[in-house]
Amino acid sequence: RNETLNGNEQNKSSRIGNKEIEKSKKENKMSYTERKLRERRDMYLEATNLTAPHHRLATVLLAHLSDHCAKTSNPLPLYVGWEKVLEAGMMPMERTLSTSLYVLSLDEGKESDRSDKGDRDVVSEVAMFHDALYEPTEKTIALLVKSLVGRGDAAGAEALLESIADGPLADLRHRTTSPILKLYCEKGEIDAALRLYHKMKHTSRVVMEAGTYSDFIAAVAENGYFR
Repeated sequence: RNETLNGNEQNKSSRIGNKEIEKSKKENKMSYTERKLRERRDMYLEATNLTAPHHRLATVLLAHLSDHCAKTSNPLPLYVGWEKVLEAGMMPMERTLSTSLYVLSLDEGKESDRSDKGDRDVVSEVAMFHDALYEPTEKTIALLVKSLVGRGDAAGAEALLESIADGPLADLRHRTTSPILKLYCEKGEIDAALRLYHKMKHTSRVVMEAGTYSDFIAAVAENGYFR
């Protein structure tokens, strides 16, 4: 009987050990963002006395919320939802984040008028969060470029595009690259504008528009490059 008990204890210890090994493997596979979200989740659950199933349910409810906001074209509830994502260390599904970006983009023109948002750019926050968890998309890259251009950081926006130069998003469209070119021209940084223009000319998916040509040539002329 003692031998049986000892055998059961050994099997139990072995199972616990295997579970710990599997847990360790999963944690090692996590990205930096995933680990930080897990830490944040654990802190949140401890502070609120909620459970892991409650947390998973909240993630599901966030997906339903984003779908509802998309159907009603009402982004306001998503601002509250986004704060809860950050507070609780939630890890929404990729589809949830994509839907949220679509809805929040509808509100871009109005977001700057909200005094409670301060200088925050919630759309770019969600886009960066998406790209930290999942593969970047042309939509998220375009939103991040727009945010950087809006802050006057043309070099930062171009550097972002350079970072994906060898990936599947290497050939971005005109709407993503032209705002950077325009900002370079507005700032009088013509050498940088010429460099970017050359890249745009040799990118298959960038079809230069007449307005882009005329603005670019005018900026080059104004800065004395035709003398």
